Amino acid sequence: MSDNIVDRLSAVEAARLEETKRFNTERQIMEALAPEKWAEMKEAFRRECANVTERSSRFTFECDEPTPSIFFINRIINGLAMRLVTLRFDPAVPRIVFSMEGRRPISGSVDFLVCGSTVVFANGTSGVILPEFVLNTLMQIMR
Repeated sequence: MSDNIVDRLSAVEAARLEETKRFNTERQIMEALAPEKWAEMKEAFRRECANVTERSSRFTFECDEPTPSIFFINRIINGLAMRLVTLRFDPAVPRIVFSMEGRRPISGSVDFLVCGSTVVFANGTSGVILPEFVLNTLMQIMR
C-alpha cells in the first residue's frame, strides 16, 4: 500500500514539474513575442487612422507615441489635438491597457495568449481579432 502512495506522490510531483516547465516556456515565448504584437497593434491603428483621415471630411486623426509603451489616438479639431484613445503596453504582465474618451468612456485590456510557438491577442480565454478591435475602437470614438 505504501508503494502505491509513493507512486501517486511521484506522479503528482512529476505533473507539477511538467506544468511549471510549460508555464515557464510559455512565459519566455510571451516575453519575447509580446513586444512584436504591441508593434503590430500600433501599426494597425496608424494605418486605419490614416485611412479614415484620407477618406473622411469630418474626421482627422493623428497617432502619437510619447514613449515606447504609450500610444495615443488624437482627433484633430481646428488644429488642436484631442486625445480620444490611450493604449499602454505593460511588458511585466504582459498586457495592453486601453481607455477611450467620449460620451461613454470605455476602458479594458487586451492580453496575450501563447498558442504553440506564437502569441495572439486575447481577452480572457477568447482571441481578439486585431482588425476587428481596431475598427470597433475607431467606430466607438467616431460616434
